Amino acid sequence: MDCFMSEDKKPETVESAVIEYMDEESKETVGKELGKTAVTLTKTINTILLPIQATVYGVEKIKLFLSNYLENKLKNIPIENITPPKGNIAGPAIENLKYLDDSKEDNLLKEMYANLIANAMNQETKESTHPAFVEIIKQMDSKDILILEAIKKEKVLAFLQIEQLKKPKHLGKHEGSVVKIKYLCAQNVLSIANSLALLTSNLENLERLKLIDIDISRYITDDAFYQLIRNEKTYNDCVSGYGELLDESKGMITITNLGHYFLKACLD
Repeated sequence: MDCFMSEDKKPETVESAVIEYMDEESKETVGKELGKTAVTLTKTINTILLPIQATVYGVEKIKLFLSNYLENKLKNIPIENITPPKGNIAGPAIENLKYLDDSKEDNLLKEMYANLIANAMNQETKESTHPAFVEIIKQMDSKDILILEAIKKEKVLAFLQIEQLKKPKHLGKHEGSVVKIKYLCAQNVLSIANSLALLTSNLENLERLKLIDIDISRYITDDAFYQLIRNEKTYNDCVSGYGELLDESKGMITITNLGHYFLKACLD
């Protein structure tokens, strides 16, 4: 059931927008609810989500979290601009909330789902939302989110790939090398993952989800970004002992177009 309104038949109020796209039983229930008192933002949000709540909420605290979050997020949006979210966004998003706890890590994911639903309910931002974003959030953890935000802040993230040569370069023909560290980034990003192995996992997950592009064939022309990495203790610890067998390649990480849309819909 498509909850969006067509341009040639646009209800005059939020109430009529909600009721327009419900079955007869839901219309009767919502009609009684709307008739009890004047519509407030809280009532509008709860009424819009009523058919979905009956299906997937199950846990009262999730309903409370989502209602409070949406009310705060949409409090400055005119009532007439609030529209029912598409079921293929709101339904799976709310369903996934059931599997998250109240930990700091899971709260980041819960807020992403809530932001996505809120933007899907706002006439001015709903076009930036996409059903695929629900599945993307489901495949992320809190470290993925924090690293993605760090890349957004940097705009372009520098990294070094550390390799061990099979023989020193000055001895003639290059005989190949072995990659020892794929993505050595600055400490502010590395500290999010807590280890180089976990950072590799996080970055490759974000790349798999098409949110970032990791490019070892291009690099930032200003070497200062890479020198910052070389000046840190982690770099010295990583290259210690390689001597003449040390080689490094410069690379860069950027956010994809999909990544920018995702950030706008789920984090902004």
